[in-house]
Amino acid sequence: LGIHRSLVVGAIVALAGALVALVFLPARPRATDEIDRIVEGASLHLPKDPERRLQLARNALELLAEAGMSSLTYNAVAARSGIGTATLERHWTSRVDAVTDALAEVIAAHPVPDTGDLAADLRSYLHSLTDQLADPEARRVLRVLTSEAGTDTELAEAVRDRVLGPWAAALRTRLADDPTRLNVSLDHAFDQIMGPLYARALLAGPPPDHDLADSIVATVTTDVASSGA
Repeated sequence: LGIHRSLVVGAIVALAGALVALVFLPARPRATDEIDRIVEGASLHLPKDPERRLQLARNALELLAEAGMSSLTYNAVAARSGIGTATLERHWTSRVDAVTDALAEVIAAHPVPDTGDLAADLRSYLHSLTDQLADPEARRVLRVLTSEAGTDTELAEAVRDRVLGPWAAALRTRLADDPTRLNVSLDHAFDQIMGPLYARALLAGPPPDHDLADSIVATVTTDVASSGA
């Protein structure tokens, strides 16, 4: 049981780093703030517009960072997002639902690029993550989420099953599109891509940077440009 718990928490650490980086990517400009607001009671459905849903996810995770799971009340999220409490209660039956839904929303908004060049796609993706992991606010979210998952088995397992599993599967699918470009087995690629970034992000010292991202890509993939030189 202790080993299983450690593996679950370790998975959450790897996941959290990528997600908090994406949470704080700059939002695209909107015409007015009113676009993001829904009159309370007007609808019992979460907004369909991707930008509104992404902003709701950011709001929930920012509240998590400010005071942990205890801060994620329907009233707090409603006050920050402008979405009615009745709507939130209909879709989120618990704080765990709120966190996992928010994380899944962030992942869906920022897929791994697919230009046909696996090394270039991974490099672009990891450069974006390392840029954001240098942000103190992103690190704060990372620390809080990791701490909460380490003491809350329900949260850790929900994130693993509802978020980490599908996210790893999506990245695995992208890697499987170019299996001959991988220098490692497909089963190990995900861990070798994500692990070093979040080990660096959680430890004291310099944050992960482009040089680290490039070294990961060089280790995991065969760069056509380099191999053909």
